[in-house]
Amino acid sequence: MRRAQIYEINKGFEGDAARKVYEGMIYPLLKPHQKVWQVPGLFADPRLPRNESEKILLDKIDGFWSWAQNDTKVAGINPWHWATWGSMASTSPQFQLGAREFPALKEKLAEIGAAIKAGQGGGYGGRGRKMPRA
Repeated sequence: MRRAQIYEINKGFEGDAARKVYEGMIYPLLKPHQKVWQVPGLFADPRLPRNESEKILLDKIDGFWSWAQNDTKVAGINPWHWATWGSMASTSPQFQLGAREFPALKEKLAEIGAAIKAGQGGGYGGRGRKMPRA
């Protein structure tokens, strides 16, 4: 599976698909002290209804967060991208809307950030502790 297909085909299941790629191709190359960063694509196509896009993005970040909480090889999450890119509209509209356009997604990212700061992420002090589900 090509890398781009993870982001295009799987939508809400992107975390699971990415984890399989990491476990099959990246983890075997790591030294015991090395860790990885997750880079979930948190952008949306403006041609889709906003509520549908936000649900896909929430499912996506939930998948990545669940993985991060239960995998000590994950050092952090670096979502891509925050801002809305008007300049991308003509060439790549699916990348146009950034995470900041989705209130529930922003709230979820804030919750994840607070949990990481509190040492409850898999790669940060939590070492597999599960966060309570809302």
